[in-house]
Amino acid sequence: MNEKYANKKTLFAKFKDSFYSLIISVDHLK
Repeated sequence: MNEKYANKKTLFAKFKDSFYSLIISVDHLK
């Protein structure tokens, strides 16, 4: 497994997590 690739994957997972949280927050504001 490429270290750079693993790093990118973790970064993407974190981004997806925060993005999902953002969607939930916006959904609650409606």
